[in-house]
Parts: sequence; structure tokens; C-alpha cells
Amino acid sequence: MVKIIDIQFLGVKSAIACFLIKSSKGLIMIETGPAKSYKIISQELNNLGYNIKEVKHVFLTHIHLDHSGGAWKFSENGAKIYVHPFSSHTYILTILEEHGNFLKMEQKFMFIQTVQNI
Repeated sequence: MVKIIDIQFLGVKSAIACFLIKSSKGLIMIETGPAKSYKIISQELNNLGYNIKEVKHVFLTHIHLDHSGGAWKFSENGAKIYVHPFSSHTYILTILEEHGNFLKMEQKFMFIQTVQNI
């Protein structure tokens, strides 16, 4: 089962989506959108009969904050975050450019795991 979840990015419908996959290993999200989208994703999952805390794995397709900026919120719920090894370094650099606070961002984004075999 794959469900498309419209995150209504910047209030625009059908601009950016994330994907929910139900698997034997738990719920999987592909992309998260920005952190601001977390509430919308939570509501959409509730509409489908799921709790956002049931998401066990998050796969990031690429490292732009509008597609993966909310990953840390899923991590706080215990989800494992997966990103290609080449992208994880880019993600940290993007965060530094956006916020300029390495210590704060390092703490939030140390959860990122790299996928060894893609």
C-alpha cells in the first residue's frame, strides 16, 4: 500500500508530497517536507487511521529543506532516517548555511543514518 500525502507546501495544494508505505517493518515515509508540514502530515495520517508516531522509517530522496527538513521530528518519535551517504554531508552544510549554528544543528541532525547498500 502506497498513499500520497499532499503536504500543502506554502499553502499550495499539489506542490510537494510525501509518500506513506505500509510494510511488515512498520510505516515508512518517503520525504517529510519542511518541519512546518509535520502537523499536516499528522492530520493526514490520522485521516488514514494511523498515528504519526507509528512511522518507523523515513527515506529522504534528496536533501533540500522543503523535502526533508522535517525529518528530525520523525526521529524524535524514534523513526530511523535514511539518506544516501553523499547527501548527508550536503544536508549538514545546508543547515549551517540556513541557520549558522553548528552546535544546535549538530545535535538535531546527528540522527541521520546513511544507507550502505542502495
